[in-house]
Amino acid sequence: MPEPKNPAPIEEQPAAAEVARDETAGAEVEAGQASPEDSATGQALDPTAIRMETKALTVDELARRMAEGGIDLAGSGEPAAPWDAAARSRVVESLLLRLPLPAFYFDASAPEHWLVIDGRNRLAALDAYVNGGSLGLTALEFLDHLEGQAFEALPRHFQRRILETKATCHLIQEGTPGPVRDALVRRLDSGG
Repeated sequence: MPEPKNPAPIEEQPAAAEVARDETAGAEVEAGQASPEDSATGQALDPTAIRMETKALTVDELARRMAEGGIDLAGSGEPAAPWDAAARSRVVESLLLRLPLPAFYFDASAPEHWLVIDGRNRLAALDAYVNGGSLGLTALEFLDHLEGQAFEALPRHFQRRILETKATCHLIQEGTPGPVRDALVRRLDSGG
């Protein structure tokens, strides 16, 4: 009966030919493995340089930040066609029905001035309704008794419900490589 082979001692290192040095990413890559890069740009990327923070912010916090100019609704990425009053009203109705909104994405590399990456129309709807008073609710699906009402005319419990709703916000932090933001925009636009 053949004797079992002993495993290699932990101290042994792989042969030099088995490990390549990816100089652009500063990482060692075993032979046969791809280096960490964005395949769309071909740029090597150090994943440890990516700084993302996820926060649950209230609509009140977002509205206040927009009113103070701390969120740039012009944002970055592909400009979307502005929504009409009916589509904007459905965003508000979703909050009144306690339906969650999709997440918002921001480039927060300048902490006092966030650029919108994804969610521009939803934020514009909230801004127009809560801050601007320029949106009267229209074409509501379930709460038709609130048709035409501006934010200030809503019963106080509905105002509170809107303002206290939490939204998931993903923030690209300062120090994150620029190609990461561009890749995020591309991936959000393509569904992946």
